[in-house]
Amino acid sequence: MRSYEYYFPDYVFPSHFPKGQARKIQSMKTQDSIKKAADLLIKARLENKLISLPDELRPISIEEGYQIQDAIIEEIGV
Repeated sequence: MRSYEYYFPDYVFPSHFPKGQARKIQSMKTQDSIKKAADLLIKARLENKLISLPDELRPISIEEGYQIQDAIIEEIGV
């Protein structure tokens, strides 16, 4: 799996970063992170709960979102 790095200027997330600085946000690196995110979402669905993924498991690209979606489909056997 490829690893991506994204740089966002302060106006994208103004409350999170000091003014005038850009911060590097690292994408998910491991298949393990994708599986953990998928497992949390499956559990939330089974328990009929609305959750927010932890920052370290939250996808920051469409590709990562699809990887989590694929892991969910593989796990539940749809």
